[in-house]
Amino acid sequence: MVAPRENLAAIVIETNDSGPWGADLWWLFYGVDGQLICGFPGGATGEESVLHELQSLPGFDNVEMTKAMGCTSNATFIVWRR
Repeated sequence: MVAPRENLAAIVIETNDSGPWGADLWWLFYGVDGQLICGFPGGATGEESVLHELQSLPGFDNVEMTKAMGCTSNATFIVWRR
């Protein structure tokens, strides 16, 4: 079951230093209750389509997303918040 957009409170990109052999970027979706709704690794099938939708959210931070995409250390980037 997919949570409605109304239940979405934040989108975070978490990076780590496991690349290039591990999943070093994760998209994390948090609900209004602060709990993780779902997440998927960068490069997953369908990521481009999801990204297109996310960028249509008012206030989506493309600058933070770009920083995350270039990060090779353990870090967290908030790319959208309600």
